[in-house]
Amino acid sequence: ITKDSYAKELFDNGTISVAKALPDFEKDGWSLYSNIHGKAMRKYHELHIQLLEWLYEKTGNEIFKEYAERWKRSLNNVR
Repeated sequence: ITKDSYAKELFDNGTISVAKALPDFEKDGWSLYSNIHGKAMRKYHELHIQLLEWLYEKTGNEIFKEYAERWKRSLNNVR
């Protein structure tokens, strides 16, 4: 998207931070709205999945794919 090396460094560092924080934003296979609030509403959960898929597409980091797939499966378990 950009040839700016500083922008790339910021993006790379940001995605590393997101990957490390993912376990703190999941409960029972569902994404959290924030790390101090409860589970996200379905609409936000679906958005989180889309964002993880985008991050996987851009970075190739398997952790984003793994969480996206797990959270997609959880959509089928909702009453």
